[in-house]
Amino acid sequence: MHIRVTDGIPARYSITDLRRDNPQVSFPADISADTLAEYDVYPLAPTPQPDHDPTAQRIAESQPEQKDGIWMQTWIITDKTSEEIASEINQWRSSTSVTPLQIRRALRTVGLLDDITSFVEAAPVEVREAWEYAIQIDRMNEMIVNAALTLGMSEEEVDDLFRLALTL
Repeated sequence: MHIRVTDGIPARYSITDLRRDNPQVSFPADISADTLAEYDVYPLAPTPQPDHDPTAQRIAESQPEQKDGIWMQTWIITDKTSEEIASEINQWRSSTSVTPLQIRRALRTVGLLDDITSFVEAAPVEVREAWEYAIQIDRMNEMIVNAALTLGMSEEEVDDLFRLALTL
């Protein structure tokens, strides 16, 4: 990774960019730091992303900063709006599905398999067939939504159940 400093402002820049921008120059395969500096091009030292909560924050690369003569990669963390968070949660819910085996194992793990079995047995035949013969269980499936309501589960508890199922 490299940067080029133009009018005091650093920007991402590659060796390929340097060669393209200077077609009249025959650069060696390994360009020295001194030669790069002649073209205001400097190595950019990578830094790890700082810890953040990806559900509530976004992280992006910021302007590189020079520290002790070394250009360092920097990061900026910003909070997501409540609308962005809600949109991401809804998108996750509508796109998440697990196998019947995964959901049954998750239900067993959290102690709800017997409750769901009772719910399904008391439900109309279409619900029983859907539970028995499904090849995937969608997070927003009407049966799941109704079962969660019947069992008094919050949306977040159902999300957690599906997150667990995805690991099983």
